Amino acid sequence: MKTYSLRAVGGVLLCWAIGCLPSALGAAPRFEVPRVSAGHVTLRLTGENGVTLRVESSTNLIVWTEVRTGTLAGGVWQFDEVQPVAAKARYYRAVQEGAFLPFPTVRYTGDTNLTGSSVLEPGWSSEIKLISPGGQEAVLRFPTNAVERTTLVSMTWVTNLSGVPAERGLVAGVKLEPEGLVLSAPAVLDLPLDASVSASRVSSYSFGADGSHLHLVPDVVTTHRARVFVGQLRGYGAGVFTLEELTALASTVPPARARAGSRPSLHASMEECYPEDEAAAKALREELEDLMAPEQQRMAATLGMERQKQLLGVTDEDAAGMTALAELMAAAGEFYVKEIRSRIPAASQRCATAREMMSWVLGFGRQEQLLGVENGAASEDMSSLICAGLKQCQDQALECCRTRGGDTRLVSFLLGLERQRQLLGVTDAACGQPLDVEGVLDDCAPKWFGTLTYSLRGSYETNRSDSVALNEERRKLEYKFEALVESVEETIVEPFLFVPGHTNLTFQLVGSAQGVYSVYSLYDDLFEACGSTPSGKALATVRPHDGGESLLRRYQADSQIATNGLQLTVRATLMAPGSAGAGITPQLNISIPYLSAPLNGFLENVLDSVTSEGCEVTDTSGPVKTTHTFDGASYLRGTGGFGYNPRSITFLRLTPKLDGPMVVQEEVRL
Repeated sequence: MKTYSLRAVGGVLLCWAIGCLPSALGAAPRFEVPRVSAGHVTLRLTGENGVTLRVESSTNLIVWTEVRTGTLAGGVWQFDEVQPVAAKARYYRAVQEGAFLPFPTVRYTGDTNLTGSSVLEPGWSSEIKLISPGGQEAVLRFPTNAVERTTLVSMTWVTNLSGVPAERGLVAGVKLEPEGLVLSAPAVLDLPLDASVSASRVSSYSFGADGSHLHLVPDVVTTHRARVFVGQLRGYGAGVFTLEELTALASTVPPARARAGSRPSLHASMEECYPEDEAAAKALREELEDLMAPEQQRMAATLGMERQKQLLGVTDEDAAGMTALAELMAAAGEFYVKEIRSRIPAASQRCATAREMMSWVLGFGRQEQLLGVENGAASEDMSSLICAGLKQCQDQALECCRTRGGDTRLVSFLLGLERQRQLLGVTDAACGQPLDVEGVLDDCAPKWFGTLTYSLRGSYETNRSDSVALNEERRKLEYKFEALVESVEETIVEPFLFVPGHTNLTFQLVGSAQGVYSVYSLYDDLFEACGSTPSGKALATVRPHDGGESLLRRYQADSQIATNGLQLTVRATLMAPGSAGAGITPQLNISIPYLSAPLNGFLENVLDSVTSEGCEVTDTSGPVKTTHTFDGASYLRGTGGFGYNPRSITFLRLTPKLDGPMVVQEEVRL
């Protein structure tokens, strides 16, 4: 960026109302001595003919506001400005249009061993924590209703980052995915700061998944962390900046976007029906991103510079920082009115653009609420936009069903709209009628639609006592996998020669698994040794010792697993009853993931023996820490427990599996 400032004459200020800076960049356009009269300032710039300049003003050399833009005609541009009475000093600078440097591009490395994930559900809050190799903790907290549909999100620790124009470009950083997802309610990201960092010089920034578009973002910094409000999933980091580095970075602007290619759509079936609408929504998002980033950078630079000038201060409490951020957000209402509200009427006419705009409006409004900004600019727009958007999307999705046929993505889309309507409390009939779920399934669902459920259940218990020992063992296993059918390919094979007719189905599913496994065992054959019980153990039987060895062994441990986002492919072969032949039989080829979880508990192990030298007691008791594997299933042939019809498949293993002494029942339903 090229900046030209009012010149000082002999180091003396020109007048009471005008503050001055040294001239910059030599032969560039320059200010002449201003004239001040009756509250008016006459500014005159000279330079090369045809150069376009933007004049900005400031009262503190930190926050700059545009005054006007003009072109040097005949090498001269002159205009008058009203000087505010309250201003003790006012500074002016001229910025040459088109001379900005673009946002930097960085290179970074993410540690795949330091990745956390969570499945976000509308109506539920969630949290992801990462512990760095140095023991620092990064925390990402999602509020309720941050997303409108079930979404798998992840956070990965960034270990190396180069290209940030700063003294220490990376103090802490993370990469958030899926890239570009706009949240309906902002998440809160806390990045850790170690003791070696001067918190007053820390500022935060954001960058794309490819390292591009690095720009400053508003934050609240204390001695231990930098807090950022996350409205869009991207890369985020915090670094140490000098005042000069912060000023230089704050002067960068978004580069021109390459319009080739397209971003993957979250609503592929709607994209197939309305490709022009989805393209318009993509363009709207990119336009808002490019408008929002400089606004974020301006607020972030203001906060960072005030921290460095110790106007804001940094303490363990963030009250001062939150207040300053809230004041800036309130001032950002002008940006909202100009750049977001003005686009609402046109965006409301189509589902894709209405949904895109809805995320921005909701996110902006909830960020205002989070910061305590009452009656913010976004609050009055929410109801009308939500109403129009829901109705447009419901109408277009149902029309897509009628014109393109059933699709599970359309069903999920419509069910998501209904859930969003309920969460937001929308009851006005003008916003779309409540969804007839059964009707939607009939109109929009393909023939195969539903949930695959795979379950294992088993238990075992024995308790035997005799004259010399007490033996007891209990085991229990409950494992359940549930997956939603996302797509299915159906191939009908006509009969030929000795091969019977049959249907091959290939399902793509995504789901979750929960499991509990517990084991308890006791072997007690301890006798009284040397006239007393060893270590004060409570024994089931105490008898005179007859020599040799005896044992007290108690083992107790349990394991639990809960995971989401598992992808699965299931293949089935179906045929008419009694028609199997030529190696073709009804079957279900399924491979449920094998999942491991910690098995924690304790082992009490005491060996007592009598020797010629007397009584000896060996105690090897201690904690149990190992893993338990929850078994999967594969290739289930159609025996007597295999049943199917045109809408469902069931499988029940007639000969139960064995897990040691435990009998395990296996069942599949689709």
